[in-house]
Amino acid sequence: MFRNVFTKVKQYFSYYRIQQKTAFSYIPKLLLCMLCFAALLVGFAFAGSKLLYSNHNSVAKVKIALVTEDDNPLIDLALHYIGKMDSVEGICEFEVTTEEDAFNKLRNGELYSVVLLPPNFIDGIMNGDNIPAEVILHPDSGADSVLFETLASAAAYTLRTAQAGIYAGIDTYQFYELNKKSVNRITNDLNEIYIDMALRRSLMFEPESLSATGTLSIGTFFASSAFILLLLFSGIGCAAFYKSNTSFLSKTIKRQGINYSAQIILQALAISVCYFVIFAIPYLLYSHFILYAELLTTIFIHLPILFILIFGICTFMLLLFRISKNPQTGTLLLFFVSVVLIFLSGGILPKAFLPLAIQKAMPFLPSTHWLSLAFDLFSGSFTGSALILTLLISVLFILLNYISTRLENL
Repeated sequence: MFRNVFTKVKQYFSYYRIQQKTAFSYIPKLLLCMLCFAALLVGFAFAGSKLLYSNHNSVAKVKIALVTEDDNPLIDLALHYIGKMDSVEGICEFEVTTEEDAFNKLRNGELYSVVLLPPNFIDGIMNGDNIPAEVILHPDSGADSVLFETLASAAAYTLRTAQAGIYAGIDTYQFYELNKKSVNRITNDLNEIYIDMALRRSLMFEPESLSATGTLSIGTFFASSAFILLLLFSGIGCAAFYKSNTSFLSKTIKRQGINYSAQIILQALAISVCYFVIFAIPYLLYSHFILYAELLTTIFIHLPILFILIFGICTFMLLLFRISKNPQTGTLLLFFVSVVLIFLSGGILPKAFLPLAIQKAMPFLPSTHWLSLAFDLFSGSFTGSALILTLLISVLFILLNYISTRLENL
C-alpha cells in the first residue's frame, strides 16, 4: 500500500518537475511581455490620474442672477457678505440684473440659475412673513445646479433656525409682559449671536476630501490595477505553455496514472511559481520600504497571499487557452476578456464613474475580487473576504478546466 502511494507521489512529482522546467524556460518571454505592457500601463496610469485629478476645481462657478424690484441697500449688503464667504466664493458668482436680461442669459447658457425676489423680500424676513423667492434652474445644468441647491437649502435652514430663536425669545418676553425696550434688546442680542455663528461657522466643520478611488490613494489604485493587467497580458508570452497539453497528450498522461485534475493543478502551479519568482523580491522590497511591514509578516503572510492571487489568475488564463482552438485564438481571447473584465470591475475607471447596472454586477466578476486582493496587497490592510473569494474562484476555474478537458477528450 505504502509502495503504491510512494509510486503515485513519485509520478506526480516527476510530472510537476517536467512542467516546472518547461515553465521556467518561458521566463524570458514573460519578462519581455511584462516590459512591453508595463510601458503601456504606466502611460495608462498617468493618463488616468491626470483625467481624474488634473484640475481640483473641476466644477465651474455657478453663475446666479438675482432679479428684484426693491431698491433695498440690505440686498447689496447681503450679496457682498455672502459672496465673500470662503464656502461660497469658490462656487457661486452673483449678479443683480433685470428679469429680461436674466432670462436671456439663462437661455443662452450664460447663467445656471435665476432667483426672482418678490417685493418686500427683505422686510418679509425681518417681520416673519417669509415671502418665498422663486428659483429657476437651467434645464441642462448638472453638478453646478446641485451645488447651488445645496447652498440654498443650507441658507434656508440657517435662516429658519435664526428666526425660530428670535421668535422664541420675543414670545418669552411677551409672556412675562416685559417692556418694549427689553424686546428690542433681546432681538438685537440674538441677531448678533446668530450672525456671529454664521461668520464663524467654518470652525464647526472639518474639510473632507472625497476621492473617486475611495479610501485608496490614486497611486495604490492604479498600481493595483496595472499589476492585475500585467499578470493577465503577460500570459500572451506563455500561450504555447498554456496550450501544451493537447487532447492526445492529456489522455497519454492519464494512462500513466496522472488524472486530469492533477494535470490542471500542476500545470497552473508550475506557471504560478514562475510569476512568483519574478514578483516576490520586488514586492518584498515594496512591503518593507513603502508599507513599512515587518519582514516576517511579509514572508509568511503577504507573500503567500500574493501567490494565491497569482495562482487564481493562472487558472483563469489556463481555462481561456484550454477552450481555444490554438494559441493565437487564446491570445486574442485573453486580451479581449482581460480588458473587458478589468473595466467592468472598476480597474480602469473607478466604480463611482460606472453605471449602476455595472456596479451591481461587479460582485459576480472574478476580476473584482482579484482587484480587491491586489488593493489589500498594495495598501497593506487585509480584510480576508477578498482572499477567501479568490480561493473559491480558483477552485471554480480548476473545476471548469476539468470539465473542459473531459469534454475535449470524450
